[in-house]
Amino acid sequence: MEKTETETETIAPPANTMRERVGYSRAKMWFLVEGNRWLVSGVLLLVTFAIVVLAGVFVSGSVADAFDNSTIASLFQSIFLAIVTSVALTLAIGQLILSQEMGHLGEQREKMLSEVSFRGDVEQSAGVGVSPATPAGFLRTLIRAVEEKATRVQESVADDADDEATAQVAEFAEVVTDHSQQIDADLETAEFGSFDVVSAILDYNYSWKVRTGRRLQDKHTGAIAERTEERLDALVRNLQLFGPARQYFKLIYYQHELIDVSRVLLYTVMPALGVSAYMSFAFDVNRFSGSVVGIDVAFLVISFVAMIGLFPFAVLVAFIFRLITVSQRTLTIGPFILRESSDSGQIKEV
Repeated sequence: MEKTETETETIAPPANTMRERVGYSRAKMWFLVEGNRWLVSGVLLLVTFAIVVLAGVFVSGSVADAFDNSTIASLFQSIFLAIVTSVALTLAIGQLILSQEMGHLGEQREKMLSEVSFRGDVEQSAGVGVSPATPAGFLRTLIRAVEEKATRVQESVADDADDEATAQVAEFAEVVTDHSQQIDADLETAEFGSFDVVSAILDYNYSWKVRTGRRLQDKHTGAIAERTEERLDALVRNLQLFGPARQYFKLIYYQHELIDVSRVLLYTVMPALGVSAYMSFAFDVNRFSGSVVGIDVAFLVISFVAMIGLFPFAVLVAFIFRLITVSQRTLTIGPFILRESSDSGQIKEV
């Protein structure tokens, strides 16, 4: 029986970072995920301000001639209402977070026992007595267990015959070892609460590793030594532990991030409301005259104050950009790859 192209192909791992796998530029990745959310909020406001000012360049005459105080008051009353809506959304988010923490004693105990049970599975797999309590430390323990199992697979295949089966298993184990070492180094200085921990675990493409390991098991059953099969199976089982761990810490990070954005909105909402209220009730456009580089001064003042009023909304948008991007890249907890991938070798004709 002739081998198909899929059966003879070498291991072709995807890129080692999420940015490279999804094809985002560094600038886009910084804006959506990696950048400091305060800076991203500032960028959003600066871009908006620049667009408004450029539009003002094409407005002939004075703003005072085109708009009266009542028109400007209506504008900032709308901004005022938008800010209030943002506060209402913040309160809704806070209630959602609080509702997830509620539950009777039995439910809380079940959660505790589930976490302790999973921690015990990881400790048994990693061969450690007590795993670290910090998220980064716990994930490093899990990653190092995977790395150790992959190294044992490499040692095992080194004693086997040099054929296609052992070559593919050895190549797979080497890929897993190298990437695990990279992620372990990234987690070494990561502190939970920052995006560093989530960024590192997003780069670890465990879904591809689990799928490839299981394909090698299915493809080379009986073709490699029994000891190698056992070690490869142990490696796959360790990789499968990474999925629920990543999902759990991602959800905790979401709660942490949503609490942060709620706090930031509450810090910034009162100044924004005060500025909007002043512009609605006390601003007099006739007090500003003249122009700067050909742009009406009153127009610049109104645009700048409007950006201050929109700051809480810009902060909310910046945080939501990160959350929805991370969610899009982690929609599944299992070994599914939600992007274009060739699985033709897995489909058998009936």
